[in-house]
Amino acid sequence: MKRSFQFLFSAVVIICFASIGHTETLDFPFQQTLDMKTVREVTAAGPSDLLSVIKRHGVRVLVVKSKTTDEEKNILLEGIEAATADLIKKAEFSDTAEGRMIVKANPCCDLDQDTLLVRDTASNYTIIHEFLHSQLHAKGEGYKDVETSFATNFRRMNFYQKRIFDDPFQLINPLWRRDMSQVQGDVLKEAFARIQMGQSQEAIIEKVLSQYIDEDSIYYNKARRDEGQQYGQAMINNAIDVYNSLNTSIWFCGDTVKNLREEILNGDIPDAESAQQLDEQAAKNYAATTADLSQKLEAVKAEILRLKEFYEK
Repeated sequence: MKRSFQFLFSAVVIICFASIGHTETLDFPFQQTLDMKTVREVTAAGPSDLLSVIKRHGVRVLVVKSKTTDEEKNILLEGIEAATADLIKKAEFSDTAEGRMIVKANPCCDLDQDTLLVRDTASNYTIIHEFLHSQLHAKGEGYKDVETSFATNFRRMNFYQKRIFDDPFQLINPLWRRDMSQVQGDVLKEAFARIQMGQSQEAIIEKVLSQYIDEDSIYYNKARRDEGQQYGQAMINNAIDVYNSLNTSIWFCGDTVKNLREEILNGDIPDAESAQQLDEQAAKNYAATTADLSQKLEAVKAEILRLKEFYEK
């Protein structure tokens, strides 16, 4: 392990030397581990050995052909099996994508092994980056395919929340309180896994590679490295945005219901129907739900802070 790299991570991750297989496993934010022996192996391999190293770790490499002939092709990928149109579609590999790791646990594609889809113009740096996605292992329940459902629930929450911002009195209605609590809970249930498998991995991998692919590496490319650092930071900022949106929604709705109940008691909202819809017990129940959601959200916040600290060291 490079001395500078060891110093960099000593304050923010726990180094665990496992005896089996002589692995050197580091713990990373969002309950993930990475064998640094594998990182050294793949970043130290010469270009002619790079794909062989990746395949030895059980990862299949398939090429996605470019639609244009303007960009320079990566000669390392010549002769590599092409991904089928069906797989490209199922994996949602966009026309602008350079690479994507599809782990076999992902139900999208019914794969028998981890599979790296890579554009024929992608750099070797990008190939290594995508490979490391397969080497970051989540503790606990393991892989969760939450990308689509989380995005749907997150959009729904923001859609509902905009209506509440425009007209907070909607929360007098028990159906609105029910719907807001439900969608906030749906987003919260998947927020940790979504950031774990998405934004955190991007940031972790870019930070690690910035240390291992330095000026002395055959894979070094300053522009790509700088781009990767900016990308990693953007991913952390995005995770913070996710937290802030959910936290604001929970806080605003909870505070609004409390204030509405006080206005009812003070006679500022005098109609009997409102008093019936938002009685004392209903207000207490909603406060308890809000407190529970806020408490559970703290686990996401704590890992985002760890990720931010790790990235800035």
